[in-house]
Amino acid sequence: SGIAPTFIPHGYTLSDIIIDITPSQKSFLALYTKDDLLLKISVQTISFAETEQIEMSDGSTEEYVVNNTTYYIFSNHEQIRAVWVSDSYECYISGTLTIDEIKDMIVSIGKG
Repeated sequence: SGIAPTFIPHGYTLSDIIIDITPSQKSFLALYTKDDLLLKISVQTISFAETEQIEMSDGSTEEYVVNNTTYYIFSNHEQIRAVWVSDSYECYISGTLTIDEIKDMIVSIGKG
């Protein structure tokens, strides 16, 4: 199936991949750039000791359900972010994107 998107919006190129594996946690961060814009895709094992606090600046969150997974889409300081949980991983996409672009990325998860 897969937990990361296979579609990346036009113009973004992969600039870095950061993988951090410890006995208690695995994390994967892919960074894409387009001019001075940054797109981040993060997948990490859920750590119940350190649940990440997600800041939402304007308070409006859209729930978007695809293949029985609920994705929470919101804007945060001119960035669009989607967060979700898949199996034992918490994941997010964050960047200067349109709602349509982030939804296209979400729909591409598990397709390959």
